[in-house]
Amino acid sequence: MANAAHLEQLGSGCESWNQWREAHPAAAIDLSHAHLARADLSGFNLSGVRLISTNLKYANLSGANLRSANLFDVNLSHANLVNANLANANLISSVLDSAQLDTADLGFAKLTGAQLDHASCEGTDFQKANLSQASLRHTNLSQANLAGANLWSANLKGACLYQATLSSNSNLTAVIWGETVMPNGQVDDLALLLG
Repeated sequence: MANAAHLEQLGSGCESWNQWREAHPAAAIDLSHAHLARADLSGFNLSGVRLISTNLKYANLSGANLRSANLFDVNLSHANLVNANLANANLISSVLDSAQLDTADLGFAKLTGAQLDHASCEGTDFQKANLSQASLRHTNLSQANLAGANLWSANLKGACLYQATLSSNSNLTAVIWGETVMPNGQVDDLALLLG
């Protein structure tokens, strides 16, 4: 459960919160199970924070620092995460449907089983992220960096990969493709190409 003192401090605003975090760098922050739907957390330093099963639906997290945060089973659907830092974050089983993740840093993030259907991930860095069994149906991944990403058994049906970066060490085993817009801008059924 969320620590009441931490929730109260969070409500003091971005500048006060970030100053408090700077003054207490070793504090173990727990905001788990909090109801933060539609909260404006843009620019907040939430690095390393426990946000397990927190409701962040429609929240504004643009430019927030969520590096190494534990976001297991979090509802981030329709959230704004543009330019957010989610490197090394745990997003296993989280819901990010229709979230705005353009240019966010999700390098090395754990997104196993996450739902990113209809999300906007244009220019997002997924380098070496674990997207195994994630649902990315109709997701905009144009110009996304998927180099070294684990996409084992991910659902990319209808996703746009226009100018996306895939590398030889990107794991594409058992990916569900369907009709997908490829890096060259062509629409292809990769199931036929790779099958």
